[in-house]
This record gives sequence, structure tokens and C-alpha cells, in this order.
Amino acid sequence: IYEAQACGQRFEIFTYDVQKSDSVIQQVLKRGEMQNMDAIIGPAYPAQVSHAALFAKHNRIPCIIPFTNKVSGLEHNPYLVQFNPNAQQEAETAVRLLAAQKDSLQLVFVDPQASDVSAFVSMLREKVLAAGFATADISLQTIINDSLTSVLRQDKMNILVFNTDKYSSVSSVLNQVANQKKGHSLALFGRYSWQQEKCPIEMVYVSIFHEPNADLLASYEALYQQYFGHALSSLHPRYDLLGYDLTKATIRHLLLSQQAISDQDKQKVFAEEYHGLQSDIHYEKVSEDGGLENQCIKLVWK
Repeated sequence: IYEAQACGQRFEIFTYDVQKSDSVIQQVLKRGEMQNMDAIIGPAYPAQVSHAALFAKHNRIPCIIPFTNKVSGLEHNPYLVQFNPNAQQEAETAVRLLAAQKDSLQLVFVDPQASDVSAFVSMLREKVLAAGFATADISLQTIINDSLTSVLRQDKMNILVFNTDKYSSVSSVLNQVANQKKGHSLALFGRYSWQQEKCPIEMVYVSIFHEPNADLLASYEALYQQYFGHALSSLHPRYDLLGYDLTKATIRHLLLSQQAISDQDKQKVFAEEYHGLQSDIHYEKVSEDGGLENQCIKLVWK
């Protein structure tokens, strides 16, 4: 906001603590000023999104959903803007980005039929099978029994896919995995939140987040200390950077939309790409009458 002010831009900003309550967000949406907003960022919780979505559509106000990756009604509401892609989109992107190396890869799924397999892993397996990738299924017990090499191929990079999104659920066996490589090329299909873990083998993951430019980050953090004076988060992704990027992208889109005449032209403005500290953002329509979804997903080898 201060950066925008320094450039001569003026905004009237309203902030509301809607907690985790359906009733509170409904009360806020009934406030008179809400109908005159140029954009809404939030809410944070999935149960609240449906209320904001109906309000946004009725009043023709873009509503940017920052966290939820399952936004109900996105296909039929042109005023919804989803930042965090869903599991299917991540899986489809992963397969598309791996396709160039398809002939040199084998994906090895660990207990893919388990009752608690993550949505992303289920989608990824479905997509790679449909795309004709080489695959193999094994049990966790196979790794514990030091028999991983029974499915590894010498002629391919073997990518091990565990059925969970939690690093804590796989960390105890990764040293065993590393010890069983025995000359095979082997990598772990991880998650962005695992990037700071000391994984004993190479890791690949898809993410809407990237490493910030060091110089830009240093400038940002100096201002952060000046404004807020408390320790920075060590979480990944960093929510302070997420808030910065989403707000700055929204301001940029609103300034561009001032030049648009029709509602349709204003919606197109949100497809303009934004390059941020932690995220690049490029929204695309999910259907002819639907809202927008962030498409800037990258494949990272680490």
C-alpha cells in the first residue's frame, strides 16, 4: 500500500476480522460499503467462500480467494479468482512438464491404493497412467524389507511417489531408500513444503511458489522490520510474502481495469501476468462463464 501511495495512487481500504464464522462473514457482507468495493481479497476458510462468492457475483465484484484450493462454483461464477490451484490442476501440470522426459522416467507409487492416499497422488497416478508413463506400484513394506531395487529400472530415472502430503510420514524411511539406490537413478516426488527438509536423495515437486530474488527480498525484509518490528516467519510458503504478492497483483489489476469499459474487459485484466517476490501469478478462465484460476505452476528439481 505504501508503494502504491508513493506512486501517487490512492485507495480506500477496509479490513474485517471474519474469524472462522459463517455468521460473521454474512454480517460483514451486509454492510453498506461492501457493495461499492472494487475487489475483495479473502475469505480464508473454505466454508466462508460460498457466501463471498454469491455476494461477488450478485454485485459484480472480483473476489480473490487466497488459500482454498477447492472453490465451489468457480466454473459458473466469473467474479471468482482462485490463487491456489487444486490437486487436479497440479497433477495435470506435473504430467505435462514431465512429458518431455517421459521415455527416461519411471514413477514408482508407494501403497497407491491405501484408504488415506492424498488427492494429489491419486490424480497424479491417474494422469501418468493415461499418458503412458512407465510406472510401478510397491508397498511400504517392500522398502522396509530392503527390496526397493526389485522395481527400480537401470535405464530410467525412478521417481518415488509416497501416498501422503506429510514429510513426517516418509522421513523415517528415506535413509533406507537412499541406501537401496545401488547405482540406480532415484528421486523423490515431494511437495513445496518439503523443500527445506534435508532429503537424502534428489527431489522434484510442483509449486506456485519460487525462491525470492535475494536483493528484492532484502529490501522487503528491511521495510517489514521497519513497519512491524517482529520476527519473520520461517514457514514455507511465507504468508507475509503471499499477502504482499496478492495485494500488489490486485492493485496492479485494478489500476489496469480502470481503463477498461465493460465488465468483460475488466475481467480480462486479471489475466495480465504478475511477477512477484514469492509467486508469479497468471489467471486464466476455467470455463466460458466461469472464474479465473492461477496457472503459474512450475516443476522444480532440487
